[in-house]
Amino acid sequence: MNDDNRVYFIGAGASKQDRFPLTNELKHGIAWAILKERSRFESLAAHLQYLYNVQNDELEKSARIWKDLKCDNDRSQTEPCQVPDVTDLLSTLDWMIREQSSFGPGLETSDSTERSLAGELAGVRDLVVQALCYCLGTYDTLDSASTTSNFIQLLRPGDSLITTNWDLLLDAARDRRFGSEPQDYGTTGNVVLEDGTDPRGDERPKLLKLTAH
Repeated sequence: MNDDNRVYFIGAGASKQDRFPLTNELKHGIAWAILKERSRFESLAAHLQYLYNVQNDELEKSARIWKDLKCDNDRSQTEPCQVPDVTDLLSTLDWMIREQSSFGPGLETSDSTERSLAGELAGVRDLVVQALCYCLGTYDTLDSASTTSNFIQLLRPGDSLITTNWDLLLDAARDRRFGSEPQDYGTTGNVVLEDGTDPRGDERPKLLKLTAH
């Protein structure tokens, strides 16, 4: 990387100006996703109930908060709820999986003495990620994110972005200007936006995302 290339670290809250949810608000999106696709997220709902005592009325209250966040700029008035923060939930799941431990009785057995397997918990963790993608994908139009779009206009092809945010604002704005291919994300995996455009030029800013482990 030469002297003309820059690295930008985009931290939590960078998407607030474009009215996307903050990290501590994503739990409401998970609750909304569970109620919207109950059969798909049933295992996640069961673990939230067992570990955090999240009952259906708490999911409904949290889902209402998620809907209100889409049209309310004042985020300081959201009421407390039983649904855990995403970072806490993922950290707990990761620790349990790593230690081959358990929350309690397995969901796939009627024997209460048996413990849920690490593979089952890995499936629950995957459902958390799916719920996040689902709720963020329907949250708002990415095209209206003017602050993020203006920032992308400052980038040069050799620059790099590192972000801790879950949303796709940077992905979409960067794709509109530069196009996308998997290598731009530091991987050969299929991580490009579904409606991504063909890459423009031989070099594009890399977009690297840090996740909880």
